[in-house]
Amino acid sequence: MKPYVLPDRRPAWCLAEDDARAMEGRLWKEGVYDAFGLSLRPGGTVVDAGANIGFFTRWLWHRVEAQAHVHLLEPLAELAAVAARNVAGTLGSATVHTLGLSDREEVSELRFHPAFPMWSSRCVAMDEARAAEMRDAAAAMVDKVYERVAVESGWKARALQQALRLTPRSLWAQRLRDKLDTYQRYELRSARFVTLSHVWETIGASSWDLLKVDVEGDELAVLRGLDDQHWPHVAQVVGEVDEGVAAVQRVADFLRQRGYEVRWEEVRVAGVRYPEVGVLHHVPYTFFAARPR
Repeated sequence: MKPYVLPDRRPAWCLAEDDARAMEGRLWKEGVYDAFGLSLRPGGTVVDAGANIGFFTRWLWHRVEAQAHVHLLEPLAELAAVAARNVAGTLGSATVHTLGLSDREEVSELRFHPAFPMWSSRCVAMDEARAAEMRDAAAAMVDKVYERVAVESGWKARALQQALRLTPRSLWAQRLRDKLDTYQRYELRSARFVTLSHVWETIGASSWDLLKVDVEGDELAVLRGLDDQHWPHVAQVVGEVDEGVAAVQRVADFLRQRGYEVRWEEVRVAGVRYPEVGVLHHVPYTFFAARPR
């Protein structure tokens, strides 16, 4: 466990700095959820499914003034331990549950990526296909970096421009592929998975202000795990899918059938769209669902 500094300036922890920087970038710098206007009632309940190391909860407390209680669900014990430390004694109250979520209760294996934990998943086909597509796009990613840095100003930009001039693009691309290969190394873990309705009965709240779902390919299975009787008492649903527009449309259709209005946004990195660098099939999208007003 390593110390890390988040924009809320309070102590934070991570397992891998590249992973922490990626999550910070999406939440604080890219603001992938900012456009949705999330709102919470004082004393309300939030369920964070796929909590990882708790950065979404930290972002939520930082951005939304109302102090709701957050239940963080994370199947990997290593990540749950870091999440517990990240949400202890900060801006709100929270409970961390070392549990995964699905449409049935079971014990299942999943891949834990120590160098990039946010990729940890039990969806093996998606995990491997995403890594392969990212690796194939390495050269285009490097080209995009060169294009952006070339028009930037300031001493940091000039130093980076000099470093890029001294190193062939092909070498930068190979370094990126090597880093992606490191991210993709995994260890198998066994974890307990339950349904959202099991969580509903366990925590005992009569309503949820917000359900967040980001589980690396298993989003629909998680949503199917909440019984129909509970859906009318969930005010907002937010999350991310990583398998392109068809995947986010399936999630949107599921939520519309339960009475929500749904919208989504394509995730960008430093303003760059994934298709611009050749990542076509594993484009991430964030989605937001709320009851009609």
